[in-house]
Amino acid sequence: MTVIVIDSDPGSDGDLIAATVATRLGLSLVDEACLFERLKCRGVDLPAAISGRDLGGIAAHGAYPWRALGTKLHLELLRLAQQGQILLHWSCASYLLADIGHIPRIKVRAPLSMRVPRHAARCGCDEREARRRIQQHEGKSRFIFSACFGVQAP
Repeated sequence: MTVIVIDSDPGSDGDLIAATVATRLGLSLVDEACLFERLKCRGVDLPAAISGRDLGGIAAHGAYPWRALGTKLHLELLRLAQQGQILLHWSCASYLLADIGHIPRIKVRAPLSMRVPRHAARCGCDEREARRRIQQHEGKSRFIFSACFGVQAP
């Protein structure tokens, strides 16, 4: 069984690194979109905010059972880990698979000053908009992490 977890900051090119490592090692790449699609196939209906369709008004989803969603995410990640031969590229995977000690966990970090120009180039927007998008994504991620798992994002 080979399972590797890569977590990355927005704009740090962690998605490109994850795809390259998965290809070179012959692992299946499972990212956030893939994970959410697997949950959708299992009948887990994600609110628009968590699936990225609606970044505004995330706090308005307070009635949604976030902890239940966290449990479902955890179970799905454990299923994937048991299948082996995967590379998980998702920020919460490292936390949720912490009880499995033999999984390499890699964090791809870069200073915001480097991430903003990269994100702007990839998205075709100016640097001010890239910075706004990165900060919005980070805020959303922190909210989801704390709401689903009851802890502050690392």
